[in-house]
Amino acid sequence: MPPPGEWIYAWAWQDEAAGRVRARAFPGRGDGIDEDEATGAAALLLTARLGRALCVTQGRGSQILTASRPGGLIEVGGRVRHA
Repeated sequence: MPPPGEWIYAWAWQDEAAGRVRARAFPGRGDGIDEDEATGAAALLLTARLGRALCVTQGRGSQILTASRPGGLIEVGGRVRHA
């Protein structure tokens, strides 16, 4: 796990053409929660960086769907699995 205060967000393409990504997020908050199972903020930043819509599968199966909108906005939604 990362040291307190240091985030790790790791991702890889599952299907680049389709915009499908597999990701894991380790917040390093030191609060006993080692992994964030569905990080919408991280998916939003990844969408902005890559400049395209994504379907991010994160943690044990949460899906985060993102899409760019006019004016630099990014829409975020999805489904989460209760752990």
